[in-house]
Amino acid sequence: MSAVVSVATSESERDSRFYHAELERFTALSHVTVEVQPSQAAA
Repeated sequence: MSAVVSVATSESERDSRFYHAELERFTALSHVTVEVQPSQAAA
């Protein structure tokens, strides 16, 4: 199984490696693509 994840975040320390690590618990995933887009913090 594969996953393509697109994330918009204002937390600059959360790069694609962070989300890859979060998804490691899903052992059925054999391929994961993560795209991280920086966004402005909510006012």
